[in-house]
Amino acid sequence: MNGKKIILVSLNGIGNKGGVERVSWYLNEILTDHFDNVQVLTRGKLMPGKIGNLIWPVLLSLKLCFIRNKIVIANSWHCFLYPAELSIHHGTMAGAKLHTTVGGAAGITAFMEKVSARKAKKILAVSINCKNELESYYKINPNKIEVLNNFVNEEVFFPKEESNAGSEDNKIINVLFSGSLDERKGLPKLIEFSKYIEDFKGPYQIKFTIASNTKDAYHFFEGLNNTKIVSGLGVEQMPDFYRAGDVLIFPTNYEGFSMSTMEALASGLSVIGTDFAIPDEIKDFAFCLRHDFSDISKTVEEIIRLYKTWHTQKAEIASKTIQNFGKKQYEEKFINYTKSAMTY
Repeated sequence: MNGKKIILVSLNGIGNKGGVERVSWYLNEILTDHFDNVQVLTRGKLMPGKIGNLIWPVLLSLKLCFIRNKIVIANSWHCFLYPAELSIHHGTMAGAKLHTTVGGAAGITAFMEKVSARKAKKILAVSINCKNELESYYKINPNKIEVLNNFVNEEVFFPKEESNAGSEDNKIINVLFSGSLDERKGLPKLIEFSKYIEDFKGPYQIKFTIASNTKDAYHFFEGLNNTKIVSGLGVEQMPDFYRAGDVLIFPTNYEGFSMSTMEALASGLSVIGTDFAIPDEIKDFAFCLRHDFSDISKTVEEIIRLYKTWHTQKAEIASKTIQNFGKKQYEEKFINYTKSAMTY
């Protein structure tokens, strides 16, 4: 359309893994299905690590100035000096700083986010909260912000067929967590939970499985019989990981719009998590429970309640999730935003 090249800017490239790289991987798939000339612009091999995170956004911004006849779809600050036609914001560092421990460069990242948002012609925020943070912390004009929630691919994430999954005789509840084992994701609460269920005596036995590659935190869970860690799972293995579970636990301190939550729901799991794990868009879903994790015994009680209510209704959980956050709806909206960007 209009012969314009579409440039998707993702600092660390695209990959079928967690975070922005996975979202960019999906976006690249969608764009290449609808447009002929799509290019991913990413950092080079020089200056890896944190220093490169500060320098490469400047270099990518400069490079874009020399590319003609294009529209730019940027991931927030990844080319912050260039006025992107579409800037996708996955949360804000300013918001993260208020709720969790962040690195020393957080202030610089927040500055780059603010500049990118102010320069962008249109902003796509992944959640209502993200939109509110952009307006509140960065003073962005609300008229140029649209909320486009992340989606979940229902062709990949779906419940297993109801067989033994719905058995009333099953006295084991399989609780899952997926993500980095760090303070931001709620590591202290995960440790407390894993130790509590070790000695828990109740109507159900609770088994806890963690999917994470944060190996330097594995030692916190050593010697626990009811907790295990699996590592190295790619997107090909993650659907089976979720399908083996009953409830996702997510005591995260900050998220934009969690892919873990959406993938678990699409797989038929109920979710217990913080307000960031369960954002406003899904807080009224009966199978999503907002919880502050101040009392782990209460956490376990709520997990049992969720399990008893929903473990035989996984298809219903998945159906409602896909109805609201499936790929088809997202793709249609995103392509319309992209086509509109070509007229700016």
